This record gives sequence, structure tokens and C-alpha cells, in this order.
Amino acid sequence: SLPFRMTTKAVASWTREQARSGMASKAGVRPSPLMRAMSSDQRSTVDEADYVAQMMFNHLRRAGQPFVTPEAVEDFVGADKVEEAFALIGGSESGVRALALSNLTSAMRRIYTEREALGKTLSDTSGLVKNVGVLVGSIMGIITMFISLGIFKIDIASLWLVTSSAMLAFAFVFGSTASVMFRALVMIFSTNPFGVGDWVRIGTEIVRIKELGLNFFVVENFWGEVLFLPAVTMLDSNIFNLTRSPPLWQSITFSVDLGICAGDLESVQAAMQIHVDSDNTSYTPSTFNIYCWKLADPLKMQLCCIYQLAFNGSEFTRKLRANSRLLQSLQIVLMSINLSFAGTDGQIFKCEER
Repeated sequence: SLPFRMTTKAVASWTREQARSGMASKAGVRPSPLMRAMSSDQRSTVDEADYVAQMMFNHLRRAGQPFVTPEAVEDFVGADKVEEAFALIGGSESGVRALALSNLTSAMRRIYTEREALGKTLSDTSGLVKNVGVLVGSIMGIITMFISLGIFKIDIASLWLVTSSAMLAFAFVFGSTASVMFRALVMIFSTNPFGVGDWVRIGTEIVRIKELGLNFFVVENFWGEVLFLPAVTMLDSNIFNLTRSPPLWQSITFSVDLGICAGDLESVQAAMQIHVDSDNTSYTPSTFNIYCWKLADPLKMQLCCIYQLAFNGSEFTRKLRANSRLLQSLQIVLMSINLSFAGTDGQIFKCEER
């Protein structure tokens, strides 16, 4: 039989009951941090995720084990769901078969952030639907008014003349705005190229969507600066959704003097392939390749290295760290085969291993 473990729902329910009855205060017992966090209406997403991760770490581990393993997860789910569940709580990001508290915390923060973004998307779209409902209701009300006047045989010709003139003036003044709002409505509800929380590239700018709207969109760049982009800018731009994209491919291009041989390329390929395959949480295994790209003046050979990361382009910090480690390894390999590069002033720069 399995040992007793309290679920998140049970803890929250129990805490609410204690809050109503005042049991904790009457008994003079101070509630635990987990209890206080689960009962607070002001808790942040990060704090909530951290407490849930701590609780999962405590309850998933087998007795006496310092890590959460697939075998421990199997105590709670069927054998056919173990790998999926283990990947969900951090196994897919860590690349190891034993998860520490930091791994579960990272996974829970990601899940809670996605949940918060989904809630914000639903809230924004609900507001948009409400506004559209008011507009449609107004139009239907006007139509109903004219039909009612016609039923009672009231002369509506003069009224229609005034109304149509006002509508023409409205269309002349606000026609372009109404057109943009309609296009934005179609994009949000039909095309749906992004949601709140998605990282997208618009032109050369990479931003995160914070709020949806019919007139403008609120976005935030990597440095935390909040921008208000007009809807027409979003509609007329090529939008690349980084969050929904597959793992990112990267390339490195550099020039060396003529004279590099196939053996040098094979040495670089073998050494860098070992580096990529040794870290499957940062790189997709067996994806590193180096090619002779093209000849360039003055008497230079351009080499191109391509490789695939293990995540998409929305994770900027991980991308910077992964690229930094790969460049450090690449320069060590290049120094080991003594490549050279002659500058425009005739001076020869050699890559020599220290």
C-alpha cells in the first residue's frame, strides 16, 4: 500500500476550513509556510509555484532518497505514463534521471507562468467579445427600431435620410479605425498567431505579448521595457512566434586563410560533436556540422558551423549560455589545428594553442 500523501487540493481545502473555524488561532499554533501560502489571496505566481514544487519534492521522493526518480513517480501513476509525468515535472529540461528541488521548481514556475498567461489571454479575449457584443447589440437595436417604425406605418424616409447621412460621416471619419479593429478581431480570434505570454519577433524587435486589444497591443522587450504597439503595426508586419516554434537552429560563420584541409574540418567536426552530444539539455544531439561556405577576398575561405539547440528561441538566457559554451569550445578546437588569418595590413594572425 502507498504511504499517505496530502494533495494540493486537500491542503487548500483544509486551510480554508481552518481559516473559517479559527482552529489555528484558537490553538495558538502558527501555520506552516505552506499553509500560509496556500491560504493567502495575495500570493504571487512564483511563490505559489515554489511552494507546490517543495510539496511535490517532499511527497514524491521515496523514503531516504535525496532525489525524485522515475521509480518514485511510478508509485503514483501507471507504468505507461511514468516518462510523460517525469518529463512534465522537470525531466525534459534537466536531462537526468534524478530530479533535485531546483529542477522541480523550474518546471513548476514554467507551468504556472503558462497557466497565468493562458488566464490573461482568456480574460483579454473575454473583454474583446464583450465590446463586440455591445457593438452588434447597438446595430441590431437600430435595425429593430426601423422595423418597429415600419410596422406602425410611421414615415421613416426622413429619419433614414438623417441616419444614413450620419453613418456616412461616421464612416468617413472612423472608417480606417473600424477597418483596423475588424482586422485585429479576425487576427485574434481566427488566425490566432500568438497569445499572452508568447515571445514573438516583429521585424527586428523581439517582444513578449502582455495584453491583447483591438486598437493596440501591450508588449514587453527583453529588458523589461513596456511598449504600446498600434494594431495596424501588428497587422502589417511579419510575425514570427518564437514560443510556438520548434528548437532553434544556429549558425556561426568565420573566415580563415586558404589552405585548410579536409582533415582539419574532420577534427573540428569530431571535437564539436562530442561537445554537443555531451549536453542534451542545451543542444540537440548529432546536429553539429561544419562546411566550407564560400571563397572571399582577399584569399579567404569562409567556414560555416550549424547546430540545433534543445529549445526554441524564446528562452534567451539559455540560448546565450549555450552559444557561449559552444564558442568557447570552438575556439579551443581551432587553436589546436593552428589556423591562421592574414589581416588587410599583411600581418598574419595564427590560432595557436597555449
